[in-house]
Amino acid sequence: MKKISFMFLYLCIICAVYGQSVTIHKGLRSITVEKPDSVVFHPQKQVEYLDNTTGTLDGHDWVQLWENGPKWATMNVGAMFIEDYGDCFQWGAGSFVYEFTTQCYKVNKDIQGTSYDMATATWGDNWCLPTSQDLSDLLNSDNTIKTMTTQNGYFGLLVKGRGHYSSNSVFLPAAGNIVFGVKKDLGEDCFYWCSTSYSSVNAFHIWCYKTYINIYFNGKEYGQSVRAIVKE
Repeated sequence: MKKISFMFLYLCIICAVYGQSVTIHKGLRSITVEKPDSVVFHPQKQVEYLDNTTGTLDGHDWVQLWENGPKWATMNVGAMFIEDYGDCFQWGAGSFVYEFTTQCYKVNKDIQGTSYDMATATWGDNWCLPTSQDLSDLLNSDNTIKTMTTQNGYFGLLVKGRGHYSSNSVFLPAAGNIVFGVKKDLGEDCFYWCSTSYSSVNAFHIWCYKTYINIYFNGKEYGQSVRAIVKE
């Protein structure tokens, strides 16, 4: 049997004598005393977030950086660890790691989730390239905090979520690109494809250099990094 505190008894007497109710708040609960023999507990409303902002799919980890945003892979396609550069792909090359061809010029449409999509072709149907809108949302300061920094000895773009998502982040290492078979800007520039075609010969991508972070377009024949998202 629980002991009743002297303060509680005192409040009960006050209620009985004066006919008034007294409410005691403690933590997430409150006690309303109406009569000495009537005590009502009112749990206060508490908002709880389910930890559904991270996960693993087909052996690849993902994180979400803002509400209703894409689920971003934590590593590049072809990478072995978070800061690893991974593989370079021509735009629209499917699963073929970089080899200079003109096949990339055959497609002039959004390739997300198709056989041309490098993420889908490599990791399977549950993964795909982000669109140019996804890249724009990723760089939107209302959604994320962006910093060009060095992580575990690798230079690149660190993107962190805000608010409830502030513990989630993705690191895009500066893997450079391949131009006509020659590797360039390794450890200096970030080039990341999206699924959106700009023209018959160009497609949109993220380009980061030192403090410059933007979405631009590049020749589809260039070999660049791929950061996949979960296909919804």
